[in-house]
Amino acid sequence: MRRFFKGWSRFLLLLGIMLAVVGISMGTSLSMLHQSILEVEKVRISAMAKSQERLIVTLYQATMQHPQAPSQAETEHILSLLTQSYQGWHEGLGNTGEIAFAQRRGEQIEYLFRQRQADTTLPKPVPWDRLDVSLPMHRALAGESGVVIGPNYRGVTVLAAYEFIAPLHLGLVVEIDLAELDTPLREATEKTLAIALLALLVGSLLFARISEGVIQKIRISEQNLAITLNSIGDGVIVTDQAGCVTRMNPVAEALTGWPLPEAARQPLPTVLPLINAMTRQPVVDPVAKVIRSGRVEGLANHTILIARDGTERQIADSAAPMLDPKQQVMGVVLVFRDVTEEYRTREEIERSEQRLRDSRQRLELALRWGHMGGWDLDLLDHTANRTLEHDRIFGYPSLLPAWTYAMFLEHVLPEDRFEVDRRFQEAIKTFSDWSFECRIRRVDGAVRWIWVTGGHQMDETGTLRRMAGVVQDITERKQAEAATLREKEVQVALARLGKAFLASQGMSVAEIAHGVLATSLAVTGSHGGFVDEIDPLTGLSSTRTPIGEIETLGLGQASPDPAAAGRLLSVPVISGDRTVAQITVANRERDYTPDDQAIVERIADLFAIVLERVNLERQLRHAGRLEAVGTLAGGIAHDFNNILAIIIGNMELVTFGVSELEDVVKNISDAANRGRDLVRQLLTFSRQTSGDKQRFNPVPLLKEVLKLMRSTLPTSIDIREDIRDANLSILADSTMLYQVIVNLCTNAGQAIGEAGGRITVVLERLLIAADQARLLQIRSGPYAVISVLDTGPGMSPEIMERIFEPFFTTKRVGQGTGLGLAVVHGAVQGCGGKVQVESAPGAGATFRVYLPAVETPAQHDLVAPDQTPVTRGKGRILFVDDEAGLVQVGTEFLTAIGYSVVGNTDPLEVLAHFQQAPDAFDVVITDQTMPGLTGDQLAEKIRAHRPDMPIFLCTGYSDRMTREKAIEAGFARFYIKPVAMVDLAQDLQEVIAQDKGQHGTPSMDCALPAAPGQG
Repeated sequence: MRRFFKGWSRFLLLLGIMLAVVGISMGTSLSMLHQSILEVEKVRISAMAKSQERLIVTLYQATMQHPQAPSQAETEHILSLLTQSYQGWHEGLGNTGEIAFAQRRGEQIEYLFRQRQADTTLPKPVPWDRLDVSLPMHRALAGESGVVIGPNYRGVTVLAAYEFIAPLHLGLVVEIDLAELDTPLREATEKTLAIALLALLVGSLLFARISEGVIQKIRISEQNLAITLNSIGDGVIVTDQAGCVTRMNPVAEALTGWPLPEAARQPLPTVLPLINAMTRQPVVDPVAKVIRSGRVEGLANHTILIARDGTERQIADSAAPMLDPKQQVMGVVLVFRDVTEEYRTREEIERSEQRLRDSRQRLELALRWGHMGGWDLDLLDHTANRTLEHDRIFGYPSLLPAWTYAMFLEHVLPEDRFEVDRRFQEAIKTFSDWSFECRIRRVDGAVRWIWVTGGHQMDETGTLRRMAGVVQDITERKQAEAATLREKEVQVALARLGKAFLASQGMSVAEIAHGVLATSLAVTGSHGGFVDEIDPLTGLSSTRTPIGEIETLGLGQASPDPAAAGRLLSVPVISGDRTVAQITVANRERDYTPDDQAIVERIADLFAIVLERVNLERQLRHAGRLEAVGTLAGGIAHDFNNILAIIIGNMELVTFGVSELEDVVKNISDAANRGRDLVRQLLTFSRQTSGDKQRFNPVPLLKEVLKLMRSTLPTSIDIREDIRDANLSILADSTMLYQVIVNLCTNAGQAIGEAGGRITVVLERLLIAADQARLLQIRSGPYAVISVLDTGPGMSPEIMERIFEPFFTTKRVGQGTGLGLAVVHGAVQGCGGKVQVESAPGAGATFRVYLPAVETPAQHDLVAPDQTPVTRGKGRILFVDDEAGLVQVGTEFLTAIGYSVVGNTDPLEVLAHFQQAPDAFDVVITDQTMPGLTGDQLAEKIRAHRPDMPIFLCTGYSDRMTREKAIEAGFARFYIKPVAMVDLAQDLQEVIAQDKGQHGTPSMDCALPAAPGQG
């Protein structure tokens, strides 16, 4: 019995020991298993929470286009996108896995999203201070991140990972019921206890098998643990305290390429080699970091796992310590997953975002350099977002806090504002683009040109919501366009002026100055002005050509210095080293600019060139006259000798009483008249200034020239005239025509020479058709053609090509200047005509002068009329001339025909006599060239006492006084000596009668002598 008891005691003791061993082993195994499962789950849900937090932030950054805080609607939009992507996410978390998002609103936690299996019902709001019902979400909304075991909103203890999503102010919680995690352990414990109880009941018979049963149960527990590990979707590696691999799940084996049997006891860096994707350098062993720190550690971004076969994968992982009851690290659980595709997607998003940022920067830079600003207008409230360059265009140095369409219109100039707004309203109404150019006034007052264009933007419902576009400062372009247009206008004006200058041969300086002034007014937008011709001796204005009411602008004599000040612009015309003219323009609206001055200076340069040409033409014509005068000198001397011989001879007949006095007086008078006409012809021919064009019949002038040439050319040359139309009228300068015919006849006579021959002068009327006009380079129509034919030796084609060149001559040195035909060519062109020559060696030469004919008959001939009977009259005459003989003749003649005459040779005595009795005379007759006082000076002093006094002016020759100047000076009559007494008597009777109110004002033309070319 005692042995039995002892045996039973031993059995019980052994059983107790066995139970203790089994209990301790099972407790230790279950505790380790429970701790391992918890750590694995902590790492897994922590990694899941972190990855979801990164994914949401990335989605937010890719979705939002502005840095402001998102609205509630935008937050809900992001959550709706997440909801669609979270279908089936909980399959790896078992039956109680859950994810939730919430916000703190006031003193409550309000859930925005929650999914547990297929259930997405939102929990009710939870008070903020109730940590016993929502500990994980409370910590998340407090801005914390981590893993906790505690009650959730359902009051259930859960294992939860929480994260704070800062941009959206959201709390994120990933949780699983702690009870679900304990289920495998509980089931294993229940099975183990059942087996243990069964072993106790069997007794010692089964003692031998007790240890095997326990081991089997432990194996089963380990199998359960393996099942749990293998069910995790991420890779899991468990290491011991030394960092060597002890466990791996299939996912880890697949990712690393290491099967567990080969990986066991291997250092973690061998099985899980990690490098930095950027530097390609090994990363710090995460297990070693956890063992040192005792905290959960995560891998840095850009971590790459190099598998055993060399495959590279981007991974995300976290490592958590396994702690024993003394909180000492006894191993590490490493959870990692393949995020290659996720990382690639995130990188692509980041690259896209960077490209977008770079594009925006390049766009902003391009807009800035192109003076372009972007704008985006809300069509509901008319507020706009802009770029900085937009506001700079309107003169603001920095971006304004706000901008509206009304602010834009305030900057638009009033004259452009209506049209701009009309286009805006039309663009909105018709859904068309808004594009226009207008002027704005910047905030600093500067006026600038801008170009604005914009297009419409629709919202998701198709409603017109916004308009966006650009604004560009185009002031420089508009200024360049205006400058180009102005330069084009100036070039056209200068080209026209230059063309007119080319055709200006024969035009007077006043006519040329008028064209210069008209062009200057047009290109500067002036209202009026004048051109002054500057006297080279005095430097003062000699002749003024005005246009417009310049005096109403308060302008007087122009300054000789160039000036572009105010509203008067005066520019000198400089030829060589002296000022020859002055161009002055004025306006009322604006001040002149340096550009205006530069343009007028260009016109002045052209004017100077033309004036030089006009001066050269004058000198050329004068030189031609001198050459012709030299040729005519012999003939004129011969004719004068004949005239003097007649006068002297008849006087001797009177002295010796051989002839009757009446016949002698008639012969002397005829000879004197011949001498007078000869002098007039010589003065007309040698005059330096061209006369005005006038309408006249060229027949009398032609006869007068041939009469002169008859006395000049040798008698061996036969001169014939052939006038085929005696009723022609031409518009020309009589002096020019006189000179042309003389030069052509002289040239023909020199060609014939002493051997003798014939010169034929033909005057005819021809109608030039269009085809012939093109060959002659003249206009079609009627022409008076003067042909000079000679029987000389003719010319070769080589000589004919050069005969009109100045200074070209075939004569020997000293026998001619070669200017005659050049003067002819230039003079005829100045009248719009043409000179044509035909010749051949041995066939003589024919020069044809084509002058435009006019249909209106000539008003008068240029040859003096025959003498008419003397008109008697009554009146008081004051007669002054420095030649005593002329005073005697004039006094006696006028007294004889009924006038009371006071004569004197001293103009100063005459002036004194007049001043004593200014009303004692009806007419004053004065010579021009006298010592003491000239005729015009005497007239000025007489008019100071009696402004209405009629004054007759006589001159033998004066380059200071012409017919035009006499009219301008107010003389009643003007004569070239010798004066025909018949004309003087007639004029006196008309002037005195008109002064007494018996007749109207007579024409000045009827009082002037009618010598050829002289008014």
